[in-house]
Amino acid sequence: MSIGDDGRLNIWNADNYELEQALLRDKLDDLVRLSAVSISPDDQYIAIGDLKGKVRLFQSGNSSPVMTFQHRDQIRGLTFTKDGRWIACNDFMGFISVWPLNETVESRKKVWKAHSGRVNLVAVSPEDSKLYSLGEDGKVLTWKGITEHTYRQLDSTDRYFYDVEIVSTPDGEQLLTLSTNKLELWDPVSAQVKDVINFSDFPVTTLALSHDSRIFAAANSKGQFVLYDLWDKRVLKTWQFPGINPSQMKFSPSKEMLAVVDTTLDSKMRFCLFDLASASRIENLPDDIQNTIAFSKDDKFLYFSNDQNQLCVWDFEQQKVIQQLKGHEHGIKSIISLKSDHFIASSGGDRMIRIWENGPWTVKDVLNGHNADVEHMISGEFERRLFTAGSDNCITVWNTDEDSFERLIEIDTGDYSPVRLSLSEDNKYLVALVSRKNFDPGSLSKVTSKVRIYDWINNDASQSPASLP
Repeated sequence: MSIGDDGRLNIWNADNYELEQALLRDKLDDLVRLSAVSISPDDQYIAIGDLKGKVRLFQSGNSSPVMTFQHRDQIRGLTFTKDGRWIACNDFMGFISVWPLNETVESRKKVWKAHSGRVNLVAVSPEDSKLYSLGEDGKVLTWKGITEHTYRQLDSTDRYFYDVEIVSTPDGEQLLTLSTNKLELWDPVSAQVKDVINFSDFPVTTLALSHDSRIFAAANSKGQFVLYDLWDKRVLKTWQFPGINPSQMKFSPSKEMLAVVDTTLDSKMRFCLFDLASASRIENLPDDIQNTIAFSKDDKFLYFSNDQNQLCVWDFEQQKVIQQLKGHEHGIKSIISLKSDHFIASSGGDRMIRIWENGPWTVKDVLNGHNADVEHMISGEFERRLFTAGSDNCITVWNTDEDSFERLIEIDTGDYSPVRLSLSEDNKYLVALVSRKNFDPGSLSKVTSKVRIYDWINNDASQSPASLP
């Protein structure tokens, strides 16, 4: 096979070198230059890549593609696995994509950052257990395992999921979900309901979990609050604070305070902080909190965003804002403390993730990778990883183990956008709350939500230098 600047893919007879078939560029729909070609081990399929990042899969003898994939950048190379079940491509920006060719597989491609600069070549080991990449950075790397991001999905029949958390209980790790006026505990392995938590005459709309996963706070639009102990399965405290409709709540690491934000359009009270011992409101706090809040791990600082898209730092001891950090062009949607408060990460509508250094309060790094708003962030694996959820239907995993923050893996969530992430304490499960707008006029709901459970340990692509002769 050969591809040329004339837009033709020629298939030649290896015995007499005569042309058997020619695919013209105009039959491939786009007037774009072809850049890569590969044939499956059984000679049944031909894959063609182009400089617009599109990969088309043809069945031998057929000029119409049977499958089409879209990569993030210009295709530089393509290769099939030896069993013909996967196809891998490399690009000019240092990324590798791997797609399952079985149309019954629900999960999508696996994407990760492999090299600085272009990836010149990708090859698969004879037993399909490893993927090798050769980069412009002079490195040859071995990637362990070519597996799709498979997931289990909770039953969403008669449910709209608003929130999900992984909780540790005496019975092991479980999923706590908030759906329409319902709190349920699920087994992450079987994805089946194990228990239902009922609060009579208390329609829950907002949820928050303590850092040790033992206590959760629930609230509703009437300003009613309840604290519940998951281990003892009992209500600890209830109180009411009229005038606030909680849209976001956060526990302080010590579980002594509960921060509540109201982002409804007609809200007259944006923020309040409760002393959980007395269930009373703590006074003399900032009044310009907008979208999101977070505590430092030592309870010394409260991080929040204001109406000028700044990351603000409130010092509880000094009772004042000590920093207003500028950098984001649009509203901040998520804030998280990293590496024992050494860094703070903020993300939002400008698609950027900014890493701030505690103390100097300067920008350590700016992470680019999402093509839409970054809605939520969590850290895991002993703070060695940062997980980000974007409106571009992508979950991105970043390495925070080194001085620089590097993108490792991308999980394509298909037609659904991830809005909430949670990671189990043993890093075995990554749980994502995903949602999608319904454009079907006959649909009863404008938005559909689902909860997916990824077996994270099995999907963490790891690399090591290849042993070359």
